[in-house]
Amino acid sequence: MHVWPALLGAPLLLLVDQAVAYAMVGWACSGQHLLPLHGVHAGFLLAILATLVAPSRALRGHPIRAALGHEDEGPDVLAVAAIGVATLSAATVVALWIPQLFLSPCDG
Repeated sequence: MHVWPALLGAPLLLLVDQAVAYAMVGWACSGQHLLPLHGVHAGFLLAILATLVAPSRALRGHPIRAALGHEDEGPDVLAVAAIGVATLSAATVVALWIPQLFLSPCDG
């Protein structure tokens, strides 16, 4: 099962997004290039969303049949956890991106 990129890679991509965006602020402010800062968040958001593909496929392969009495064919718990971790990571990237849309990092 290939859910590990969503479990481990998505939070790592989130941390790298924050580090790269913070490191680029000095360069962006000196040349008034604010668009690449938005590109960093957009790129890492797409990368995090790409990690959701494998757990989604794994979960689709295991339909929930607990209501029918077939508890051994229930959902894959690891895939559900991976989807949750990657979704939380994507939401955090969006939460980091929203202030940058309204406030200039060069002010202050």
